[in-house]
Amino acid sequence: MYRIAKLYYLENLNQSEIAKRVGLSRPQISRYLKKARETGMVHVKIHEPVELSKKDIEMKLETMLGLKDVVIGSVNPGSSSDDKVIEIISSTASDYLPGIINKSKNVGLGWGRTVYSTVLSMDYHNDNNMRNFIPLIGGIGQKEPYYQVNTLIDRLGEKFNGKRFFLNAPAFINHSESYRNVLISENYNSVFKQWKNLDLAIVGLGAPINFSKVLQSEIDAEIIGELKKLNAIGDMIGQFFDKYGNICKTDMEKSIIGLRIEKLKEIKNVVCLSGGKEKARGIIAGARAGFFNILITDYMTANQIINILEDD
Repeated sequence: MYRIAKLYYLENLNQSEIAKRVGLSRPQISRYLKKARETGMVHVKIHEPVELSKKDIEMKLETMLGLKDVVIGSVNPGSSSDDKVIEIISSTASDYLPGIINKSKNVGLGWGRTVYSTVLSMDYHNDNNMRNFIPLIGGIGQKEPYYQVNTLIDRLGEKFNGKRFFLNAPAFINHSESYRNVLISENYNSVFKQWKNLDLAIVGLGAPINFSKVLQSEIDAEIIGELKKLNAIGDMIGQFFDKYGNICKTDMEKSIIGLRIEKLKEIKNVVCLSGGKEKARGIIAGARAGFFNILITDYMTANQIINILEDD
């Protein structure tokens, strides 16, 4: 039995070859191998594939996407549901962001479920360093708190004892005269001046338009049709881009009240909080376009991004 086990497991002979060598039938060889395992003479151990560590993946993504920093949440999330992904990212972001906020003077804030959850998760930090918190876009909707940017600004500013600026306008105004009136208002111009001094922006990144019921309810149906034809793969602060990072040009530019997405490239640190299978390609496009330079995501999305990049 020992000799047969050695020939099979250590010398890699198959059962027919062993039968010929020792003068037994192949079924007899099979029975000896089974008995060798049952008696403990042979132990078979299968190792799971060795995966890259979280730190390895972070460094790999930094290089592949050309980012300043990548931070990945839980390695074993246990679930790929949207709620779980948001929980992981917001928990990670609430630990990471205070360090970079404390080094910043003018902090811009976007919208979305992950940004909202992150703001709620953050602790209070009173370091007596005055800083400004500025909305990057107007608000939308009446029921969803995730898109009420002034509320997010108020809560984040309170947690860091900072000065809050508010943008008292909706994100999208379809009526041209109303749009012009907002642009010349004192409130808008006070926020606009602050946009020029931003050294940190914290933003979410949305999935393709057909996945966002909230944005679909706020944007004209004709523009939504144009965005689909232009293959919009994601959005940041309400502005869409394709898989190459090109901004999708529609009439929406004439109605949006917010920082232009291309201006994100001029800000020292732009932190993107995003994860989920529908957003992986949008994250790649946004990073390559330079819309953000720091990414906080979850483990499964990070691996999905790497797989996409290696397959392309």
